[in-house]
Amino acid sequence: MALRTEPDAGSTANCIARSNKPPLGTFSVVPVIPIAIYAVVIVCAAGCLYGALREARGRSMRLWRLFATPLLALAIASVLLLFPATWPHPLLLWGAAFAIGLAVGAMRGPFINFQVDHEWHMIRLKYARDGRAVAVALTAMGALEIASSLAAPAGSPYHPILAAGTAACAGFLMGRAVTVGMRARRESHSEFRTYARRPPLQTG
Repeated sequence: MALRTEPDAGSTANCIARSNKPPLGTFSVVPVIPIAIYAVVIVCAAGCLYGALREARGRSMRLWRLFATPLLALAIASVLLLFPATWPHPLLLWGAAFAIGLAVGAMRGPFINFQVDHEWHMIRLKYARDGRAVAVALTAMGALEIASSLAAPAGSPYHPILAAGTAACAGFLMGRAVTVGMRARRESHSEFRTYARRPPLQTG
């Protein structure tokens, strides 16, 4: 008569663990997603800071660069929505913060002094240090969001505040750039690159 033996608990656990292992040659893409999000935030923050520093120093730039900084800021604020949220309506809070920042930036735009070279399609802002301050604040909040997500992968309690803050900063930069861009079309012409112009032909 054959004896019936009960399976060992340890051997059963080992069998379950072996069955749950992925096949050889495969890998999980879950850790890659946060790393890609962090990389996007870091790259966009670097570009946003670079553009804001050029504005604050009064450097001449192409007109399209006026919108590059707010678009990068908007990309940062949008990507942060992909982090786990602890707020019941994160998109509503994000939209409200962006709308408030957009309104404040649109009110700031008419008071910014600048010069425009319509022939070379260039613009130079004067004393526009507010953009640099907002870009620094945006970068700091993005860094805090990354740090908090690493400390609490399931969702940081500070996520709603940081996401709303970045949205407000992006809205401010966007509203400011749109208002300045609309004013630039009616601004009087200023010579920026006179050294690149050919001298008039002398006849006679």
